Order: sequence, then C-alpha cells, then structure tokens
Amino acid sequence: MISFFTRWASGMYYKRVDAMGLAIFRIAFFLNFFMEVLQLFEFRHLIYDTVPLIQPADIDPSYILVFWLLIIGCLVVGAFTRLAAIISYILTMHFMGLTLLYEYHMFHVYLIVNFLVIFLPVSQVISLDAIWNRLKYSSTRDEYLHRGFRDFTAYWIGKTHHSFKDARFRIWVKYMDTPLVWEYNFLRNQLAKPWHDAGTARWLDKQFSMDIVNIEEIR
Repeated sequence: MISFFTRWASGMYYKRVDAMGLAIFRIAFFLNFFMEVLQLFEFRHLIYDTVPLIQPADIDPSYILVFWLLIIGCLVVGAFTRLAAIISYILTMHFMGLTLLYEYHMFHVYLIVNFLVIFLPVSQVISLDAIWNRLKYSSTRDEYLHRGFRDFTAYWIGKTHHSFKDARFRIWVKYMDTPLVWEYNFLRNQLAKPWHDAGTARWLDKQFSMDIVNIEEIR
C-alpha cells in the first residue's frame, strides 16, 4: 500500500503539465489587479489622507503606489517574476491587509493569490523570464557540453594511447526520465528506449571541435 502511494505521489509530482494555463491566469489576474491598484491611486486622497481632501497624510502614498503599479506591470509581462511577486505581496499586505476603514472581500482574494504566486511557476511560458532563461541556458549548456566532451574524449584518447592529431568520436544519447520515475520504471522502460545519433566530436592537431544536434528535441 505504501509503495503504491509512493509511486502514485512520485508520478503526480513529476508529471509534466502544460504551464500555459498558469501563464494566462497570471496575465489576466494581474491586469485586473493593476486596475484595482490604479483605482487606489486615483482615490488616494480620499482613502489615505488624515482628513480626506483636507489634511494630507503624513507620508504621501503616491510614489509607493506608482512603484507598485510598475511591479504589477513586471508580473503581467513576466519580468523578474519571483522578486516582483514578493514585493507585490508585501505591498498588498500593507495597503489591503491592514485596511481598517472598510471591508472589501476581494482584498482577501488578492492577499491569497499574491502569496501563492510567489511559489507557483507562473513564468514558465509567455514571459520575459522564460526568454531570458532560454537564452542564458542555451549559451551555458553549449559551454558545459563542449567542456565535458572535450575532457571526456581527451581522457579516453590518453587511456587508449591514440593520437590527438586526428581522433573522432560519435555521440549517442538516450533520453531518461526524472529520478523517481526513472527508479520505478528503469527495467521496464529506460533500457528499452532507443539511442539517438547526436553528432560528432573530433580532435584535429590537438584542437577540439564538436558538431552536435539540439539535444532538447530528442525524446
């Protein structure tokens, strides 16, 4: 029973789900939230003045509200999402969670959703963060692949006493699942998966070069 639950839990945890729904929710929710904060800005003197429209507040909230609108704009486009979500939650706690002048049921919704957004992967797609991470990962991946294959092939050339003047290697790859699924399905699925020709690595006159396909496309 415990093993069944463990397999079920691991399968659910590592199950791949399309992030498009969360991305659309992020955009729709924070567009609505942007309008809500914009309304607070428009009526800031009525809400936050010591005496509405007569005696201003000791601290003018205008600059903070404008900053908050910029933070929400970052969440809409998915820029610096995690940091923006944390700042937005803090400001939501201050401006909405501590409001004692009137009750508004949506304040509770905004507090809860702003808190959850900190932990949810809402920027996986349709976001500037996704674009930046893809560009950063692609350059970093190529660098590490080049270094890894260079060191690996150099080791085997030295071990087998071949020459660095002209040595060629074929690169074959096999797609493997995530750790828990891999452990559970190893004998049944992993070994049966086909190998794919991913390119070549070559040493020519002690200079290393590599020609490799996009590994992400191999499944």
